Amino acid sequence: MSENNFNLKGINILVVEDEPLLLEVMVEELTYAGAHVLHASGGNQAFEILIDNSVDIVLTDIRMANGNGVDLIKKINQKLAPRPLIFVVSGYSEESVEELKELSVEEVIKKPFRWDSIIRLIYTLFYDKRSKYV
Repeated sequence: MSENNFNLKGINILVVEDEPLLLEVMVEELTYAGAHVLHASGGNQAFEILIDNSVDIVLTDIRMANGNGVDLIKKINQKLAPRPLIFVVSGYSEESVEELKELSVEEVIKKPFRWDSIIRLIYTLFYDKRSKYV
């Protein structure tokens, strides 16, 4: 488990990843950091979870079976309000960072990554965005 000084308590995060081992590690790390974590193995399952649950942040891969990340982001943008913050985590992507930013993705995180950096980024962007609307 990563050591960090950023407590994610009170933040609801949906992790969308089709690699079972990586999904497990992501859920464990974010839970250890204090977040309430839901998870899905593809975009279709993730959207169903989003319909039924209050989620602050979606942390999604791009290339997945059962609904890719770009289609999930487009669905979120079209059908959900309020919209969660979206972070893309990917080892490779046919979409450029600019294309993803045009879809209102907060941040594109390249694999491999350091957990302390991810947790700090989530904390900082979540509270920065939230403070603008409070």
